[in-house]
Amino acid sequence: MNYCIRAMSGIVQYFAGEDDNGHRCGYCRGSVSNFNKGMWAYVLTPQHYQDLIDRGWRRSGKYCYKPCMKKTCCPQYTIRCDALSFKPTKSQKKVIKKMHRFLMNGRQDTGKNVGDANEAFEGSRVSGGDPKGDTDNAQFDGDYRDLEEPQMSGRGVGRINDKIKYDTEIIDSRMADRMEESKQSRPVCLSQPEINTGNMSKTPSRRGPSLKKKDLRRQKRAEKRKAGDPSTNVESSQPKNREKTLDEWLTLPHGKHKLEIRLVRTAPYSQEAKTSDEASHLVYTLYQMKVHDSTQEKCRKSDWKQFLIDSPLLPGANHLLGSFHQQYWLDGRLIAVGILDLLPSCVSSVYFYYDPEFSFLSLGTFSSLCEIKLTRDLNQTLPTLRYYYMGFYIHSCPKMRYKGRLPNSDLLCPETYTWHPIARCLPMLETSKYARFEPNKTLRDPLIPSSITQTSILYEQTGMTVTEYFKRKKVSHREHQQIKEYCELVGSKLMKELYLLRLPTD
Repeated sequence: MNYCIRAMSGIVQYFAGEDDNGHRCGYCRGSVSNFNKGMWAYVLTPQHYQDLIDRGWRRSGKYCYKPCMKKTCCPQYTIRCDALSFKPTKSQKKVIKKMHRFLMNGRQDTGKNVGDANEAFEGSRVSGGDPKGDTDNAQFDGDYRDLEEPQMSGRGVGRINDKIKYDTEIIDSRMADRMEESKQSRPVCLSQPEINTGNMSKTPSRRGPSLKKKDLRRQKRAEKRKAGDPSTNVESSQPKNREKTLDEWLTLPHGKHKLEIRLVRTAPYSQEAKTSDEASHLVYTLYQMKVHDSTQEKCRKSDWKQFLIDSPLLPGANHLLGSFHQQYWLDGRLIAVGILDLLPSCVSSVYFYYDPEFSFLSLGTFSSLCEIKLTRDLNQTLPTLRYYYMGFYIHSCPKMRYKGRLPNSDLLCPETYTWHPIARCLPMLETSKYARFEPNKTLRDPLIPSSITQTSILYEQTGMTVTEYFKRKKVSHREHQQIKEYCELVGSKLMKELYLLRLPTD
């Protein structure tokens, strides 16, 4: 028997009340102070997930969660960066130059990695929040009790256990390397100051203060202009000190080494992903054991797959979108992997891991720049896609404030789901951990449902409205409230588009 449901529909199962008692927070170390709402996503289109993250949801594997912002100890605000207006900072440029030097001549810069302050956090970029354990340990430690996928034909939904354990030790996105670079992110004057050559001799005195080579060149050009040299007029017609674009910065040289960046689809699992999964899992294991002091037992391939391969996203009509791994191959060897969701409006960063042998390359910073470039490239084909989502911003956790220093970033208001420049939000967060960013006090969530009657339900292999469901099954007041809570969390649009799975035991 086939499901009587719409084509390209999403299917989710909401876990009402599961997190009422809270769990340990990896940010403030509170024992039972972190609260989230969660649901299992069997199938989602990229647009469905875009709508979810624009309402404060994030995913870990197929598990989607939304922080209870007024209740949780460390409120987590969705943060995004406008990739089209992004300009690399001085520190980020140094990271790219370091990569260029290594590729050209094999030079390995020693000493402190530029842009990689707090290296232990550099690669730990998981969905952006909901740490279920120590923030110094980013491995996926949980299991989902072998939830069975609902079949589209035949036996139907199958048995689903009564409780989902999602004891994932999740920490935030791996962009802590920007803590150092933010110190250098103040605007830099791009034009050189003019030098007054009136009192300078044509040849600098050997005993006097020596001029830099560029100052000497500038002085000579000024003298030529003064003498009426026509060759100097060409320069004046060209833009002075044109700033290189991110694309130009990331044009990689081929010298002693070759770096190849591949985008590999993981949902559905492509053949290219299958052929590289052993290498990818090995890099993940090396990363977790070295950077997060994990054990090999905790880096099982099944856990890696459940955490970083499994995804509810299906590409649908637009094959540009979905879940991918961005792989970094150095001379044919896989050295780093970024887990990404490509959505209608953004590239969403999920996680990143790398081979610790190459930590001197500051791969966390470098890969984030590559992901911003990917966003810009995709915008050429899909104009609505212009943002780079960095997960959650946690102002109450000092180690996570680095994200707020990235230029052109916005935070999502937890009440109206409108976007606001982070510079306007930070003063509010200094006063209170929880804040409403929308200044218009009369504005409310436009997608708050006035009624739940149009909610789509999947029950006994059949799609129906919640009204029909209430006719089929005697529903308790408790279940009615749970469905209402779900509708408020996903909004009036998604409550119609997503099928909420209900079991006879609900």
